[in-house]
Amino acid sequence: MSENVKRPFTASSFYQYMAEKKLMASRCQKTGVLYLPPKAICPETYSTDFDWVELSGKGKLVSFTVVHIGPSFMNASGFSKDNPYVTGIVELEQGPRVSARIMGVDPKQPESIVIGSPMKAEFISQFDGKVSRTILAFSLVKEEKETKKTMEEKTTATNTQRLAGKVALITGGAAGIGKATVERFAQEGAKVVICDLNETLGQALAEKLGPDASFYKVNVANRQEVQTWVDAVYAKYNRIDILVNNAGIVRDSQLVRVKDGVLVKQMTEAEFDLVISVNLKGTFNCTQAVAPYMIKQNSGVILNASSVVGVDGNFGQTNYVATKSGVIGMTKVWSRELGKFKIRVNAVAPGFTATEILTSMPEKVLQDMKSHTPLGRLGDPIDIANAYLFLASDEAAFITGTVLKVDGGLVVGT
Repeated sequence: MSENVKRPFTASSFYQYMAEKKLMASRCQKTGVLYLPPKAICPETYSTDFDWVELSGKGKLVSFTVVHIGPSFMNASGFSKDNPYVTGIVELEQGPRVSARIMGVDPKQPESIVIGSPMKAEFISQFDGKVSRTILAFSLVKEEKETKKTMEEKTTATNTQRLAGKVALITGGAAGIGKATVERFAQEGAKVVICDLNETLGQALAEKLGPDASFYKVNVANRQEVQTWVDAVYAKYNRIDILVNNAGIVRDSQLVRVKDGVLVKQMTEAEFDLVISVNLKGTFNCTQAVAPYMIKQNSGVILNASSVVGVDGNFGQTNYVATKSGVIGMTKVWSRELGKFKIRVNAVAPGFTATEILTSMPEKVLQDMKSHTPLGRLGDPIDIANAYLFLASDEAAFITGTVLKVDGGLVVGT
């Protein structure tokens, strides 16, 4: 790397270059690495328009300042009067010092910001009241061990046995949000019954949780398999208190895709039918199977997995959105039909959540998800599990027919 490349550059020169060339900054970002044009680093020296330079995407904070938005800008853009943010200089592990927005810190508590803190590059969406722009930013790096410890402490601190003795059936419970819900319910004293097609993961989870956990391999799209499973659970426990309809799949594709006026691809009938059968019919099958038992005992809680896309829609997900919107509709209907039997029915609509489904998504897409979430991160499965826990507990005794969005304040379409 030449000496010129190592010279400092300002964030404004980088943004100006991107704007002039109509380039999206997120296109330059990959995990742990920055790919920046030399002209963005040294605009007065370089003239090459598209010759990317590889730099370290990690570094340490050298200095920072808290920026307060001026009154005139606030009036024009509609910002609140007190909307400070932090900018700083980050020295990359390999490469120059860069000026950028600092994320994950509280501008109202600058004394908590430590010089020398490890930082990681990311690209975020910034809305100035008129235009949304993608900008370079750095966020604090938290060690994985520390994060896990904090989550464990949080879980332990909220373990109050709110579901003691309750029998909870959880579909799609072997991984992701389902697994987190199984573990959370077990911590709160529930007898958890795991339903999934992944026998290896499901059995391992049940064995890990002990004698009050069991696993059944069930295809929720198959009505007879579901009925056999539910009947067996009731025969074992003589009651069913909670059903979490969590099982779901995605098969994304555009309705139609046209190039130069010619149809080149479309969502297949098989892709549409499969998602409908699991996400929508599966929810119907499981609920219809447990409802008579809950009516018999004059109590019960049914929780359905919807999604924010079921409310707002999403590009390339006709089948998935149809199911998640349908789940909301069924939730509303069932809360009316079953309320007289003291059965509560609610739905949870997660936002972008860090589950196994996201592992195949490009880093660019994940960063875009974060940029549309005001809290600046993806949801964790435990966030959704805690929402299910609240709705399943007696603390939500007067809540039914509602859709609880757990999305970090997601802003769609900006």
